Amino acid sequence: MSYATILVHLLVGQKNAAVLAAAGELARRHDARLVGIAATQPLPVMDSGFYDNSLSVAILHEDMAKQTVEAEAEFRSAFAGAKHPLGWRSTWTCMALADYIADEARCADVIVTTPAHRQDFNGARHVNIGELILHAGCPVIVVPQSTPKPAFERIVIAWKDSREARRAVRDAIPLLKLATAVTIVEIAAENEVDTARARAEDVADWLAGHGIKSQAQAAPSIGDEATALEAIFHLANADLIVAGAYGHSRMREWAFGGVTRSILGGARCAMLSH
Repeated sequence: MSYATILVHLLVGQKNAAVLAAAGELARRHDARLVGIAATQPLPVMDSGFYDNSLSVAILHEDMAKQTVEAEAEFRSAFAGAKHPLGWRSTWTCMALADYIADEARCADVIVTTPAHRQDFNGARHVNIGELILHAGCPVIVVPQSTPKPAFERIVIAWKDSREARRAVRDAIPLLKLATAVTIVEIAAENEVDTARARAEDVADWLAGHGIKSQAQAAPSIGDEATALEAIFHLANADLIVAGAYGHSRMREWAFGGVTRSILGGARCAMLSH
């Protein structure tokens, strides 16, 4: 079992070095084909101010089209020596950008994306990653722009006995098979640590049936779960976190639970499934 096709989401108007490096390493490890994707929306028409000038709007739209072409060029340049033929998809659409990318994910096993810069509030270019995760129907790997290229060697599974976590671990099996260290951890109330450890050990036994060695552990929640997990991620020197994404359809990143929200805003690569 491996990933045959990887959908790589590029931000328009920004450099994409981190997400391209991560996608390239993922493709190398799985001998996978890469398909790039970029999307923009029309700029909003305002009753007053800069955008009500039709010439200005036309110039801005032309600039966005140019930047989409530049994103494709960046993608093709990064993978000029790729073993498999590259694919490319882009659009200018009125639909939510997350919905467009989720629809196009029918061609792939996994999506690799990156958050927009925090200072970039341009909704015409910004893809809401929370909505993408909820709609994709496949795992989404989120690569922080400041992160070095992940080796996908040391993986921590943030376990919770839920549908979303079970889906996430199954989605991650191709990665787990190639990892050198896999840790399954559940955070629990102090009086439930033994029960939580038993659940984590069940997951470890199941993974062993797939030829995956892992270490199971449970830790008491001291403060909030996100802080406890971050300490474990740090100790494990994890370069990928696997977790279920807990939220509701059409909600934004901030509407996720605290752990998911923390992972989305963290400094490590994360694979999230819903």
